Amino acid sequence: MEPDNMDIDPPVESSSVASVAASPIKYRDRVIKRLVEHGVPEEYLDLVYPGIVAFAIENQAWVPELVLNILPSHDEVTEVIRAKSGTKKASSSPSMKNRFRESMTWLKWLMFESDPADALKILAKINIGKRAICGAVWGQNDLAYRCRTCEHDPTCAICVPCFKNGNHEGHKYSIIYTGGGCCDCGDVTAWKREGFCSNHKGAEQIQPLPDKFANSAEPVFHALFICWKDKLRAAEVIIVQEGRKYANELTFVVVEMLLEFCKLSESLLSFIAMKMIHSDGLLEVLVRAERFLSDSVVKILHELLLKLLGEPSFKYGFAKVFLNYYPVVVNEVIKEEIVDPSKSYPLIHTFSVQIFTVPTLTPRLVEEVNLLGTLLGSLGDIFVASAGEDGRLKISKLRNLYELTVRVIEDIRFVISHAAVPKYIYHEQRDLLRTWMRLLSFVQGTDPLKRETGIHVEEESEMHVAFILGHSIANIHLLLVDRAFDVTNQTDSESLSNMSNQENDDGDNLRHAKMGRLSEESSASASGSRVLTCDFQVPESVTWLTHECLKAIGQWLGVDDSASSSSNCITNLLAFKRTFSRIRKGKNIFGRLTGSAENQHLIECSDDDCMAEFDPLHFLSLSSWPDITYDVSSQDISLHIPLHRLLSLLFQKALRRNYDGCVVPNADNQSMSSHTDFFGHFLDGCHPYGFAAFVMEHPLRVRVFCAGVRAGMWRKNGDAALLSCEWYHSVRWSEGLEPDLFLLQCCAALAPADLYIERILARFGLSNYLSLSLEKSSEYEPALVKEMLTLIIQILQERRFCGLTVAENLKRELIYKLAIGDATHSQLVKSLPRDLSKSEELREILQTVAVYSNPSGFTQAQRSLCF
Repeated sequence: MEPDNMDIDPPVESSSVASVAASPIKYRDRVIKRLVEHGVPEEYLDLVYPGIVAFAIENQAWVPELVLNILPSHDEVTEVIRAKSGTKKASSSPSMKNRFRESMTWLKWLMFESDPADALKILAKINIGKRAICGAVWGQNDLAYRCRTCEHDPTCAICVPCFKNGNHEGHKYSIIYTGGGCCDCGDVTAWKREGFCSNHKGAEQIQPLPDKFANSAEPVFHALFICWKDKLRAAEVIIVQEGRKYANELTFVVVEMLLEFCKLSESLLSFIAMKMIHSDGLLEVLVRAERFLSDSVVKILHELLLKLLGEPSFKYGFAKVFLNYYPVVVNEVIKEEIVDPSKSYPLIHTFSVQIFTVPTLTPRLVEEVNLLGTLLGSLGDIFVASAGEDGRLKISKLRNLYELTVRVIEDIRFVISHAAVPKYIYHEQRDLLRTWMRLLSFVQGTDPLKRETGIHVEEESEMHVAFILGHSIANIHLLLVDRAFDVTNQTDSESLSNMSNQENDDGDNLRHAKMGRLSEESSASASGSRVLTCDFQVPESVTWLTHECLKAIGQWLGVDDSASSSSNCITNLLAFKRTFSRIRKGKNIFGRLTGSAENQHLIECSDDDCMAEFDPLHFLSLSSWPDITYDVSSQDISLHIPLHRLLSLLFQKALRRNYDGCVVPNADNQSMSSHTDFFGHFLDGCHPYGFAAFVMEHPLRVRVFCAGVRAGMWRKNGDAALLSCEWYHSVRWSEGLEPDLFLLQCCAALAPADLYIERILARFGLSNYLSLSLEKSSEYEPALVKEMLTLIIQILQERRFCGLTVAENLKRELIYKLAIGDATHSQLVKSLPRDLSKSEELREILQTVAVYSNPSGFTQAQRSLCF
């Protein structure tokens, strides 16, 4: 903000109009001249500010015209701009901001019908000791406090004064550096009431603006906001310097004045917020202002909007406008290929977390204005823009939109994190989940690697983009799966009716079947009338989601050789665009689009003919064990299979919900009954052979790839292969290794043992290893044999998700870590898989396996293994 060096002229004693003729004339005299020309009697203007107040009281209908004439005219602004750029005389003219600030002084007198300073003091006294919400706005790297005991979600924080004035004794809190945002103290949607400081007690403390001030201020604000809106719209459509300059200066001083009001009086803040909502078109042009106003003006404008979000009604109205603007920004960033959209378009970066994390607001937006459909459509636009000429997602192109992609996916996670949203989706909007499956199909198999056998590759790898994308997707899957298990089958009659109609229309009725392992007659596709032999409780939403995931995997696998041409891929790309156009309109989507870098094809089905042309469960329902030819060392291999990992997560949660803490029987007949009953709930329409053979394929390829990297087979691929392997095995990136292993275990439970082992031998390239052939073996063979045997042992013995409780898993992981050496508490937490690091049992288990050593000097407190 520029320093205020404006000198306010003293009131004109007499013949003020005559003084206007003097040259040069001061800006206040210019206002007086315009008012006289407009018809305001001179005797009123002799008194200057009190005079115009007296005239406005007697002539209420004149208020809009008075506001327009008090503000500088376009000609005056043009004159000042040209004078500054052309002659040195401009230095004696008042600055543009001072001209507008003088106008604000006149308008303040009209608003309060008295001296503004006195009126604001009165209003400030109303809120003494009764402030509702802090709303202090942060910049980059400001200090703030997080309190896990008081916050409603991890995005919430409060400023340092509010923390010190509150009672957080015994709470789990930490100091953070902010990246923007505002203090949540006093906001019940973000912070628990018992965590409020002594100065902020919640929105119910806001007192209404006294009628005296409300009646006088309303017409002035109304006229000012209309003028402000018109000037902004004019600046948006023209590129003339004078028009943009006028809008910049007017916006700066108006926002400056409104911020002053908001900081002094919450009653005035609430009043201003409501007037802005009801000023038709104002919010719409304000959210777009970042596209044509200067950065300094946009910054202070966003500060005002953050302040106004403390008013619940304003937050809802602003959220709807913000949501309409969201896809516009996404498309602009895509079109302009902006690497860091937070600088060019800071609105989304600043406000999405403020809106999408509010539990009382977000579910309403999902239901009323298709919030989730808009976000999924925006993500689809990014994927389409990042597709290569072959129509597949290219990480090299997605790299340019990396920041935008992470932003959109994080916003989707914010929305899904509200328990009411997945519940509503599972009951009323399952097409949104089908859309999500199509997006996963687009990511499935992306960023493939191919082993180099010739020249060493020196190109810089961008593989981290794909892994971070997978991590973000996995965060959403955790929420979706958890909520699916929380959704009950009993809903109100209307919701049940809607679900029934939806399921009948789509032909997706599920049959809960018992699944056998060896005979064709036990195929789940032909056993809908069988009765389960155990009391296995799984919500219908879980079986439905599993079925949709299986269909998506089947479609991804179901590649038609005739669809491999480039022209067909382009056709699919167009179909993808049409799909997301329909998503934003809230229409049902029946089209299918899948992509696979490994399978080298895309397949397109649209409308109701899709199921007639291709059964998505065709491969998974095969009753004979298929012979799949593939060589990891010579063909494309991708580590990114989010559909498989979603399926693995569903199996994990179901198994833990029903068998956690139970002893798994060892008898073969009991074991068979247990696993067939378990999988029979999920694999409707699939056969054990088809499911196991095809689902195990891609996780197994990934493990073989990592074995090859460790054996040294991928050295000529440079850092890409090595770093990909390290990412995959990283504890903090647990979205791949453990889910893949568990899925291999599930397939092992369904597949014939000899055929299952033969498949593993084939993928490792060791089919001839047991033949006792005297031919010279490969130099990599010993390392590959070791890795293969390790994998088989893990499949047989690992009980992370099928046998050990959370407490047992925690104990095992902590002992492993402490056996290597002593560690601090934070080091131990970071070494744990994500789900275990958040367990409430961590502290208790840690006390049983570790001894605590007090800090000494510069040495931190350590934990050592207790023998």
